[in-house]
Amino acid sequence: MSTTGDTKALFGTYGEHKHVLPVGTVELVLLWDPARKKDLALRVVYPKEHTSKSGEAPVASPVIIFSHGAGGDKDGYSTWTHYWASHGYICLSPTHQDALVLRPGTSRKDELTKIVSAVDTDFDGWSNRALDISFVVDALPKLSEMIPEIAGRIDGKAIAIAGHSYGAHTSMLIAGATVNGNRSFSDKRISACLVMSPQGPGRSGLTESSFAQISIPAFFMTGSRDLGPHGEDVNWRRRAYELSVAQDKYQGYFHGATHLSFARRRVLGTSAPTISPADWPFAIAKADLKEGKISQQTISRWIKMTSLAFFDAHLKSDSAASELLHSRQFAEQSEGGIEWSFK
Repeated sequence: MSTTGDTKALFGTYGEHKHVLPVGTVELVLLWDPARKKDLALRVVYPKEHTSKSGEAPVASPVIIFSHGAGGDKDGYSTWTHYWASHGYICLSPTHQDALVLRPGTSRKDELTKIVSAVDTDFDGWSNRALDISFVVDALPKLSEMIPEIAGRIDGKAIAIAGHSYGAHTSMLIAGATVNGNRSFSDKRISACLVMSPQGPGRSGLTESSFAQISIPAFFMTGSRDLGPHGEDVNWRRRAYELSVAQDKYQGYFHGATHLSFARRRVLGTSAPTISPADWPFAIAKADLKEGKISQQTISRWIKMTSLAFFDAHLKSDSAASELLHSRQFAEQSEGGIEWSFK
């Protein structure tokens, strides 16, 4: 068992938030799903150099499949996928059918409002998103053949699902959460689940008993300004963690974080989000991105360090990362900026 000093040092390592490995990107891969007669577009981000200690054989990389928020697409959230890939993860980002890029010729703002409004009752949308994720898992051997840079490097036994907002809903369904009573889209091949801005009970088919069905390790992220889309206060999103069953469940509650704090793209030379509040019906103005002295850049660092520790613990079986998750270091070293819970 590590001492407090050991976990403090490990916190410092994760807190550096450095990109360790060079990263490669395949901007577009099209996969044909014959069952649903549709193409599924993917963006693939992978570590370029990841060999064994002997330098002879490539290390098999765990996989993170990222599900975007309502109206988003495969090209979003690259701040996170590039960071995870630089630490040895192959990240796959599909474009779901609600993506604005699949609806050309419409008003972006009006169409996004329609999409967000429909999320609450769109069972077909929930189903199709979950099927997209399972189809990507099915296609892992084919992706290894299609993309020489990751050939033979996919660890098909270490797969996580991650997502933000509507993507958090998708992630929870894949992890086992039920909707509309007992409807399940659970995929047992998934080893861990990261949900950013999860829905609480009473919306999108979720009930208070839905979350107890998530049996795999799960990390729930939200923040003190992450309001619900229908007037729910911030405690509504915290209910997802509170209603989950004990064992390898974690919650990071980030002070100052808004809904869009979890939706950053990779922007070189700036820490500002690329999504304008004018394009999001429930956004908080850019001038309000700071709460006290907590900046968006600081919140992004917290997201990076906690998510990486989670993936290292549950996809790479890193015992030191696991001890960090089960310590109070995130809360202590952030001086209370992170409220950290685990069970």
